[in-house]
Amino acid sequence: MSSQGAVRPHLLYLAPRYDPHRIEASGREHFCVKELERWATVDIEGPWQLTPSFAHRLSNRVRRALHLPRLAEKYSLHLARQQSSLTEERIGLDDVDIVMSAFPAPLTFLGPTPGKAVLYTDATMASIDREAARPGGYDALHGLARRSIAFGHEIDRRAIARADLVICVNHWAHESVVSDYAKPEEQVITIPAGGSLPEVPPASIAQERRAPGAGEPLRLLFVGNDWWRKGGDLALETLEALNRDRKTELTMMGRATGPIDGLDQIDELRVVGELDKNTQRGRQCYDEEMRRAHLLLQPSRQEPCALVFAEACAYGLPVVTHAVGGVATAVADGLNGRLAALEESPGSLVDAVHEIVSSAERYTSYAHAAREAFEQELNWTVSGSRIRRALEGLLA
Repeated sequence: MSSQGAVRPHLLYLAPRYDPHRIEASGREHFCVKELERWATVDIEGPWQLTPSFAHRLSNRVRRALHLPRLAEKYSLHLARQQSSLTEERIGLDDVDIVMSAFPAPLTFLGPTPGKAVLYTDATMASIDREAARPGGYDALHGLARRSIAFGHEIDRRAIARADLVICVNHWAHESVVSDYAKPEEQVITIPAGGSLPEVPPASIAQERRAPGAGEPLRLLFVGNDWWRKGGDLALETLEALNRDRKTELTMMGRATGPIDGLDQIDELRVVGELDKNTQRGRQCYDEEMRRAHLLLQPSRQEPCALVFAEACAYGLPVVTHAVGGVATAVADGLNGRLAALEESPGSLVDAVHEIVSSAERYTSYAHAAREAFEQELNWTVSGSRIRRALEGLLA
């Protein structure tokens, strides 16, 4: 049914990479779809198992043999055409009011459709490319052929132009969509995502938070699946520096620690590893670590805006991270955390930690501000409501 005269709009959600029925990757798609289902009839198309063209595969074999930069599948125009074609076929089976995707490829070559097209994104190719050039930054495009990077820009350019509305998770992506891709400001909106938490802790948790007492170790928490990009090495350097002045412990969660040797030799380090929030055990362990920590130490080199910041705020857990990417959308420097200078790490991280725990009153202020940020903006009830209003306006 079309949206006119219908009680619920019909929304086709395109999921080329991750299954929104489960908490996968950051979990953003899972929780977004759950909120959309409160308002619309949502059909999910994907994930797709697509094969790169023979020419793409042959080129990469040759490139490997010659030690040349590779071509990336996700920046393949051939696969983008396939995804757009699959989307058109699916739209043809039903009247669809809105087609929505968290990835640009399905919209890149999408032809005219009766409904509206929405891109829901946390970064652009231009913003990632630019971030890699900063001192100490992370080159997410390292090892890619120039042709592949050019295709990535083209995929973003076409998808952003095709979208009737671009919903950005952070202001960093928003600014790039407008300035780098010339999207009219009225067709772009920033709506921060909530945390990937199936069960939200009570508001009282922030009131119960206390700075580490005399003789009590300072407990830091690091969460990440990409060691270098998330700054796992900088977290360890920060731990070492802090232990010169006071007893400090660091717990590391996530897939990032898997390939790193020697972590079991560090006395002040606990490695929890990757947790599955789809299981009760995974959720319980995550909850325990969030409650146990005094600070979230997330020294990312490149970061659109990790959902772990919203999750930390839900627990009233102050954040120490870097002023990179879209982080400032979730972490307000001096309120719910500190944004350290990447160029001066790990010294800037150490100073930030010392400042937050310098007094019981100051720590409590940060904890309360963290929970307030969660309740006001960084939760899925607020985010889902804002997405719904934006989509209703699109259909009006």
